[in-house]
Amino acid sequence: MFVRVFVLSIMCYTETTYLHMKATDAAFSLQPNERKISMPAEFRTKSVSIPSGTGRRSINDIVTFGSAVIRAGIAVNGFRLDYDSEDHHINTVEVDTDIINIGGNTVEFRVECNYCDRNFDDSYSGEVVALIIADVQEDIPSIVGIGVESKVKAVFGSEPAGRRV
Repeated sequence: MFVRVFVLSIMCYTETTYLHMKATDAAFSLQPNERKISMPAEFRTKSVSIPSGTGRRSINDIVTFGSAVIRAGIAVNGFRLDYDSEDHHINTVEVDTDIINIGGNTVEFRVECNYCDRNFDDSYSGEVVALIIADVQEDIPSIVGIGVESKVKAVFGSEPAGRRV
């Protein structure tokens, strides 16, 4: 695949207000399945309380990011599970996280855990800290409404002599 990218840089001049536009042509090739796109990444941690009870638990929660989320991943950042009563033998310790839904700037996720002894009948509680990593849409600043006067001249190539600020 061959990709051609045109970069347009804009410089403004005062006095009789010239708008200088310079086009740059950059070409490069991409191999199949090779991506050369960088997106800003944002990180959020969220502590999810595990209420007292027995058996496997599944708790949903959400985090909000500053921009629209393109894709997201989740990892266990840490956890603490403890029996509500005296010391027990441990049979199973399980903590899992999954992304459920991505919508706008919100990521919905699920925490699943299980902490039990041999007979699975003892109550436990705790917390799981999830780390959510999201590729977010980059906010591109708009130049609309910058107050450029009516006499605007577009010039491609060299800049007008003596007009640069």
